[in-house]
Amino acid sequence: MGHSTGGYAAMLLPLLYPGIWSAVGLNDASVWGACARGRGWQHDSLEAFSLYSAMSASSQAWVQVAIATAPNLDVPRYYDAPWIEGAGSDVEAKWDSRCLSNEGMLRDNLNALEQLKMIALALPTGGGRTNVGVNRGMAKALRAVGNDPTVLYVPGTHGSHRAERFVFLAGLVTSVMAAPSFDVSRSRALAWGSLKGTMGAETFAAVAP
Repeated sequence: MGHSTGGYAAMLLPLLYPGIWSAVGLNDASVWGACARGRGWQHDSLEAFSLYSAMSASSQAWVQVAIATAPNLDVPRYYDAPWIEGAGSDVEAKWDSRCLSNEGMLRDNLNALEQLKMIALALPTGGGRTNVGVNRGMAKALRAVGNDPTVLYVPGTHGSHRAERFVFLAGLVTSVMAAPSFDVSRSRALAWGSLKGTMGAETFAAVAP
């Protein structure tokens, strides 16, 4: 399971290393990660990594993904990207191979996807800057290749209610695994129960495709 950029990694790792994980839970995950087209992050592209500390937190997260996607320690920024002058087709291929809303990428990793018994997405409804749109895009691409993720709309913003959401996601993803289900009695169940009581249980219903 993972939140934000950690959610991007939690979804990507089972595709790169199949046979280890059998279910995935994502809390407003930054699944745009290595999607180079249409994201609008190009203006944040670094000239040199020495400028990293002055960037916003979201831009820093993107740079971390960029370095992991197409590392190049021979240039000051430490990564290559398709829109940077001189980048070849191999760079674009690297980015496409890590873009989770890319239907072609998902088809290339279909065998790994078929090993996942559940992909659960928790998407916040409280507004602000969230990853809801790109998660919907990934869900659409997953359905196009024959995988039907569980999409849930939950209260709060990108960063709020993380502990409670993870308790809920843990109950979902472990319920389909061979191991015993997640023991909510040892979790933040009281906090989660209080939140559900305040917001209404219907808020947490799964959304049909």
